[in-house]
Amino acid sequence: MFYDKCREAASVLEEKLKLFKNSPTLLLISYVVMFSSTKILVRYLTFYFDTVTLMFFRYLVGSSSLMVISYLFFRDDLGKTIRDRRRLTGAVVLGALWTVIDFLYVKGLSYTSATVASLMDVFGLLMGIGWVALVFFDERKTIKSKSFTVGLILAVLAVVGLNLSKGAAISEYSLGIYYLVAAEVLVGGDSLFKKRLVVTSPNPVCLSSLVSAFASIFFFIGALFFGDLTRITRVSCFINVVLFGSGICGLMIGAGLHFVCIKKAGLSKVNLISLSLPVFTGIFAYLFLKESLNTWQVLFAAILIGGCLLAIGKKRTAIGVKENCL
Repeated sequence: MFYDKCREAASVLEEKLKLFKNSPTLLLISYVVMFSSTKILVRYLTFYFDTVTLMFFRYLVGSSSLMVISYLFFRDDLGKTIRDRRRLTGAVVLGALWTVIDFLYVKGLSYTSATVASLMDVFGLLMGIGWVALVFFDERKTIKSKSFTVGLILAVLAVVGLNLSKGAAISEYSLGIYYLVAAEVLVGGDSLFKKRLVVTSPNPVCLSSLVSAFASIFFFIGALFFGDLTRITRVSCFINVVLFGSGICGLMIGAGLHFVCIKKAGLSKVNLISLSLPVFTGIFAYLFLKESLNTWQVLFAAILIGGCLLAIGKKRTAIGVKENCL
């Protein structure tokens, strides 16, 4: 009886989601809003949890939610994904990569701010182009173009400027910048690997549920040695609601929606729309966390976004073509 009601509710929800499936624009807008708001929630939670413990609980609830959705909506696709050893191995590897990237990213976020972390995501787009050029020989001419070279130089100078915008390069804030840059370098390679898996996967939501499940296992192992799993018993009920809510928002909707966006709209469009993330994140950070950028940070942020636009402006078509070949 309970199962029948769940299936009935799932069918109704699936009908409602058809609008998003048929409209890449709505998908992309939802992706930007959800990712921006998730950064605010994670930044808020870094005030109460260490990085490993925080990410374990977020991945636990997020992967569980994705798995339930995969079972209710896409049971056949989930079975196919699990039975494919090659794809399952890829999910394990990607889960391990996500663990490293998210540890570095959230660690950097805890030392800086949500807006600065979002600006580093923009810098990560150039890292992605660099990875593409390293993997595909015919794409190497792109990084030799004047527009890319000038854009990359501006972006690097902007990152250096952001690093020094609050004082010495050895401060806690600067350490956070280093963590974020390291994460973004890895994200570039992650995008290529993820794209291959998504294109060949029978369903991106099922794949995302498996990848996040493996990541939660890796974070659990880390939390046993370096975290504090009992921390949730010493914080308020509201903080725990935010904690688990951010896991659902970030992984069930964020990561799952990200995979769907790549499949429906293409990686190039997802990367381009990501340039607007710092704007939305900055607005949310000011409204809810009272975080703001100083004059120098605003200047370097504009230079960074401008440099990225210049670098990828002539790259849009090339990236899109290469996506279809992956």
